[in-house]
Parts: sequence; structure tokens; C-alpha cells
Amino acid sequence: VDERRRAAKFVYGLSGAIRGRIASQDHQTMASAVRAACLQEIELVRFQEERKSTQKPYPGSSSSQDRKRKQKPTAVAPPAQRQAVVPVAPQHPVCPQCGRRHGGSECFRASGKCFNCGEAGHLSRDCPKPKTQPAVSAGRASRPARVFAVTSEEAQAADNVTEGTILIDGFQARVLFDSGATDSFISVCFAETLCNQSGRVVSELSIPLSVVSPGGSLSVTRSLSGVNVVVEGRSLVALVHIL
Repeated sequence: VDERRRAAKFVYGLSGAIRGRIASQDHQTMASAVRAACLQEIELVRFQEERKSTQKPYPGSSSSQDRKRKQKPTAVAPPAQRQAVVPVAPQHPVCPQCGRRHGGSECFRASGKCFNCGEAGHLSRDCPKPKTQPAVSAGRASRPARVFAVTSEEAQAADNVTEGTILIDGFQARVLFDSGATDSFISVCFAETLCNQSGRVVSELSIPLSVVSPGGSLSVTRSLSGVNVVVEGRSLVALVHIL
């Protein structure tokens, strides 16, 4: 009786995977229960190994996900056609005295005159006279705008200016991103390309835009609205003025 109790206590202490099969048998001795438990344990291990060898991985399993992560993305080269350059500088000739583009026949930089009042002896930031106001057109004041980086060389030297290539209405355009500028500008030749290829129509500004740059100032009267600009995969709609 004591031997059967010991065998029963041993059986009920086994794992649930094999306890049911061994408990259904009437083991009279401890040795019989141990031998049966060992045989069931061996069969269980063999069954699990056979199941692993025949089991196929399901789609989307960790192994297939690992293979997907190991695949390197294929770089797609941008189309070489329809390239255009979008300069930010006004279309003035290069001054032979200072090497910059600006309006007017006199070079204030070479003569040392103030850009604000046109007098010699001080800089525009130290000018005692009030800052020059934009010209009045049709009874209303034109909106002032600023263009800081006007050349690629200045863009490379400035901390707040980035030079790069983006898509504008599907055309590759080389641009200068100036965080200090208040508006977006495109050249006349690129505006003609957009109008001819994309069917866009130039609109006249109700209030002329007075653009101030280091080389001088000029009045902008034409623009293109609803221009699609793509920057790093993000599509934006922009209003661009024609210089």
C-alpha cells in the first residue's frame, strides 16, 4: 500500500503533458511509475522535434520579416529631362565695380554711399534719416519683401541658407532656401517654361511687391499661384513671384 501511494504521489507531481497518460494506468510500484514517465517523456520530445522539422513558416513570420529588412532599397534615379534652374537674384547685369547685381547706374558700394539715403560718410544701419519707404502705386503702398541670399556663393557662406534641387510642377529646379526671406521667387525663363509646359497663367499683383536685396531693390508685379512644390516627398502649394 505504501508503495502504491508513493507511485501515485510521484505521478501527480509530473508535468501536465504526460501526467494524464500515466495516471490512467495503475502502477503498483514506484519503479513502474518512473519507467512509464521516462518513456512518455522520450515520446514527447521526439514528437516535438518531428513537428518542428515538418512545420513551414507562415507568410509574414519573423523569418520572412527579417529577410525583408535585410533587402536594401533600390535607389531610383530622378529623370534627367526637364531640368530648370531657379535663380533668386534679380535679372540685373553684374556690376563691374563690386561684382554684384543691382539696379541703378551708380554703385553705392564702390562709392561708399549709404544704401538708404544715397549720401556718403556713413552706412545704411547708421543712417540718421528714416528708412526709405516703398513707393506708392495706385494709391496703395506696395508690400516690402526681402531676398537675402542672391548667389550660390553667398548661400554656401550663410548659415540660414540651404541650396538644393526640388520638383516644381514636375520640373527639377535648383533653388536656394533662405529662412530669412519672406516670399518665394522664380526667374522669368523658368516661369515661361511652366506656362508653356504646364499651361499656367501669369497673374498681375494688385499691389506691387517691392523686393529689397543687398544689390538694390526692384518692383515685382507678376506671380504664379497654385504651383506644386515637392520637398522630400511632401507636396506643397506655393505662390511664387516672377523676378
